[in-house]
Amino acid sequence: MIFFFGVKGKSVHNELLKDQECTHCGQVNTTYLDFTSRYVHCFWIPLFSIGKKAFTYCSHCKQALSQKEMPVVYKSAVERHKDNAQTPIWHYSGLLIFCLLVFLFFSVI
Repeated sequence: MIFFFGVKGKSVHNELLKDQECTHCGQVNTTYLDFTSRYVHCFWIPLFSIGKKAFTYCSHCKQALSQKEMPVVYKSAVERHKDNAQTPIWHYSGLLIFCLLVFLFFSVI
């Protein structure tokens, strides 16, 4: 039997960092903060979430930075905005379907 499983990510929160200067090109109001939630899937049905990652990118020079590469100014913005980036409930839909099937199976027996 073949199983298709893996890890996939989806952007859950994207926000412009107002009055923030890009550390690479120096343009103001071009830096965006993006939170990506990752989840495990089986047959492309999300089972459960495995965490969030933060990225910044500049719409002018296209520089993208992961959280490890960010300067302190960007890291403070990540801390301020990470509560706005909540994991969607559908990232757990496969787990909910599985629990429902197990409940139905044992209730019939």
